Amino acid sequence: MFVGHAMTSDGVAFPGRTWRSGQLRDSDPFVGSVTRVAQPSYAVAFELPVP
Repeated sequence: MFVGHAMTSDGVAFPGRTWRSGQLRDSDPFVGSVTRVAQPSYAVAFELPVP
């Protein structure tokens, strides 16, 4: 069994698509000093086995 984010379910990329993305991010309230817009940190793509 595995847990993952921004990966395909079988580990194979979609035809013609070399990148993966997701919307998993932190809830840090950091706001940019110039843009005055929230700057969340997004999670990297990962897949880990669950013991």
